Amino acid sequence: MNILLADSGATKTDWHLISDTGKETGLQTPGCHPLYTDEKTLGWMIKERVLSSVPAPDVVYFYGAGCHDEETCRRVQTSLSSAFGELPIHVGSDMLGAARALCGREPGIACILGTGSNSCQYDGVSITRQIPALGYILGDEGSAAHLGRMVLQAYFYEELPKEASRYLEKHHSMQKAHIVKEVYEKNRNSRFIASFSRLFAEFPDHPSLNRLLDRSFTEFIERHVLKYDLADTTPVHFTGSVAWHHRDRLSLLLQNRNRVPGRFLRSPMPGLIKWHQKSRV
Repeated sequence: MNILLADSGATKTDWHLISDTGKETGLQTPGCHPLYTDEKTLGWMIKERVLSSVPAPDVVYFYGAGCHDEETCRRVQTSLSSAFGELPIHVGSDMLGAARALCGREPGIACILGTGSNSCQYDGVSITRQIPALGYILGDEGSAAHLGRMVLQAYFYEELPKEASRYLEKHHSMQKAHIVKEVYEKNRNSRFIASFSRLFAEFPDHPSLNRLLDRSFTEFIERHVLKYDLADTTPVHFTGSVAWHHRDRLSLLLQNRNRVPGRFLRSPMPGLIKWHQKSRV
């Protein structure tokens, strides 16, 4: 059986085909978030970018950001069927995919820190509890969007180090009118805000920027991780680019709260491949 896996976030979708012969094929397309991608666009992207690059699948497993309720999952499944036809298609949340990738069949806490953020408590089979993910306007603590928002606030409130402000002015149009228009008037504005989180990579040792990192990650830990009962007794795992790049800082913050840091994966896909290879379902 050829199994096609998809892990879709706000920014990108990783596709990976596990074939009967054991050969694996992977590729990447833009994100397929149901709030931003219509059925026609999704169908075209799959036909032109995915089906032209991998052998024909027998079953599709799609783990997607925004696929958090039955109605949305059905809508995404309908969109996928327009491209894949009558194949069995299973749609679940990106959080379920992250839990399977990070925890396998063991209990644990699974967290996503990428463009957005999310978390859950997982019993080895299914998600048993989930603090709501409120998106980049109301939540997304610890994510690139949250960090980017903090950078923009600090810039306009004149709280950034001068060298950091100069860096932003060199690489971005920092006029207030431009920023406000991008944030409030355009689609995919979470990506725009998240792009400013790159400042932390440019100044990795600056104390004031590290304090912002600690503040954002502490909010995530306190508002999400510490709410889960299993966090007292099982590891706290992370996936996503932000978690991967700041894994040492996140581990230290968890240890300071007597919690055990677990596995860190830059992408859930390697873990999902192992999960489905073992399950073959």
